[in-house]
Amino acid sequence: MNSSQKRRIFIPLLLAVAMMLTGCLGIWTSHYNVAGTVMEEDTGVPLVGALVTMGLRRAVTDARGNFELKTLAAGQRELKVELDGYEPTVLSVDLSSNKTVDVGLASALPPIQNDGLMMYDINRILSDRDTVTYTALFYQINMVRFLVPSASFVQADRMVAIVNGQPIDQYPGHTYTHGAVPLAMGENTFQIRVWDSEGHARTSALYTYYVDINPLDLRVFMTWAGGADLDLHMFKRDSEEPNVFTHGGSDRHVYFNNMRPHDFGIGEDRNPVYEWDGAGYSGWENIILPVLTPGEYHIWVLPYEVYEQTTGQLKVIFNAASPTPTEATFDLMFDLEDEKNEYYVITVRVDEKGEATLVEVEPGEAL
Repeated sequence: MNSSQKRRIFIPLLLAVAMMLTGCLGIWTSHYNVAGTVMEEDTGVPLVGALVTMGLRRAVTDARGNFELKTLAAGQRELKVELDGYEPTVLSVDLSSNKTVDVGLASALPPIQNDGLMMYDINRILSDRDTVTYTALFYQINMVRFLVPSASFVQADRMVAIVNGQPIDQYPGHTYTHGAVPLAMGENTFQIRVWDSEGHARTSALYTYYVDINPLDLRVFMTWAGGADLDLHMFKRDSEEPNVFTHGGSDRHVYFNNMRPHDFGIGEDRNPVYEWDGAGYSGWENIILPVLTPGEYHIWVLPYEVYEQTTGQLKVIFNAASPTPTEATFDLMFDLEDEKNEYYVITVRVDEKGEATLVEVEPGEAL
């Protein structure tokens, strides 16, 4: 048999084997994807943070309750969904193609009454998909209306605000509670999740808000974890003036007791706004300044109360409205003996051309 005859026999044989493998055994098309949304079974509210597993593959739902599991072996498979406070669910999925699977989770608590929740910014009450004036979203909850079963009021044992998929611990008051959460530039999602004393959970409707501030030359954003009340302070001074911390003074000083000063510059956009002082339990504080003017902006932290060792971060963000902002991060740590002792972090120096740089300026004795 010559080589030409061998090729005529070998090629059909190879094709037959390939057809058997792809058509009969499905080896080349035996892996598929599963995507979907996890939501409350009776309300359709999307649920962030749910753990979705199939075999060794796992995913966590995003801020809108969506998930995707990729390259799963074909066959009859079990899809398991779990979320703290909700009943776990197991579904059987015939994985013979890519599938979309929406999953509902049940809770022993009655649904949240969303009309008990009000959102607002510094200036006004907000509606869903509204544009926020600044970078903080404030909320107020009438707990009696928010958690109303058919017979009696349910007391919330734990509560988190969920911003862009990230939970932030909040304090659940008995009849009323309020708080604030930091937002990012652009689109943001927001929900409230509560648990009762038995560990059953419910989640509010999903709200979307937009932050559109331009320009935003400077954002000073501090977060911390631990039992403490940290206060953020910023002083504007000329280069020949000393860098000192002034307790209680309002001279070019933005802090919790002087949230909207008017002496940093001429015009509203040249003066900073101190957006939120959570008195300890919120774990964040924020200052924004649309337009920087020449001078030195000294940034300090006062650990007003420290109950345990507390760690945190302070971020200085330049051109925060830009798609490519510049950011510097400073780590913080305070012990009990640091309480009431002011701490200098860094200075933003702005020259006559408006160029901003970070410098260290020797701190003087506090006044």
